[in-house]
Amino acid sequence: NRMTDNLAQKIGELEHVGNLQARFVSDVSHELRTPLATVRMAADYIHAARTGLPPDAQRAAVLLERELERFENLLEDLLEISRFDAGVINLDPVEVDLGALLDEVVDALDPIAHGRKVEVGLRIDRSQGPPLVAADPRRLDRVFSNLVKNAIEHTADGSVRIWVGRRGPDVVATVADDGEGIPAEDLPHIFERFYRADVHRARTLGGTGLGLAIALENVNLHRGSISVRSEVGEGSTFTVTLPAIEPKAEPAGEETAAAEPTPEPAPSPEVTVGG
Repeated sequence: NRMTDNLAQKIGELEHVGNLQARFVSDVSHELRTPLATVRMAADYIHAARTGLPPDAQRAAVLLERELERFENLLEDLLEISRFDAGVINLDPVEVDLGALLDEVVDALDPIAHGRKVEVGLRIDRSQGPPLVAADPRRLDRVFSNLVKNAIEHTADGSVRIWVGRRGPDVVATVADDGEGIPAEDLPHIFERFYRADVHRARTLGGTGLGLAIALENVNLHRGSISVRSEVGEGSTFTVTLPAIEPKAEPAGEETAAAEPTPEPAPSPEVTVGG
């Protein structure tokens, strides 16, 4: 009937607009890469030579470097989103120890935590087995770097606590902070693109508003899930759940056989196990 036809037409129009918007973001992002590379070269030259400049020019060189880095991060986030929209993300998973990966994330973010006087603790629970997952380590590093950095930046007085371990068929990782918490009305939207629960704070700290959206896409890509529990004044806890894998079995039998040739008769033969 007419109502069904009109509804189908509107849905088609919305899909077309969405496709155009995604194509526009992708095209513009790619076109910006070449001029940005040129600006980066000039900015690096000016920044390296800033000690010979007047004080005002030195401050301008530092500001240029910082703002250019923010722009590069925004561009990379836009390109990443466009890759997800285009369906061109190829996952080539390897065995990843999530505990070791989180340890590297914490080390990398230590200067930020130290600068904000926020204590970051990591607990790796191996009581139920190693926290192994089949994953792209670069993508998981990006997920947890975003979560931990957000937790640090939103904690003015307190600590950030990270936990990871096996839970049944899954590996679970949590990132908890003592920050200001997220209002209940914002919680359903925080994984949406460009959503900012606190616009003023976002402008102060920078960021693109795409970090959690990209984290969600990357977790989904690994057939996992991400959730958040938060209360104003009580902080927030993000939980990432990923399918666990078992450690690869060592071909001990073959190696031992190869390493143990048949001993020649001798008065005192020696047998080396696991040579």
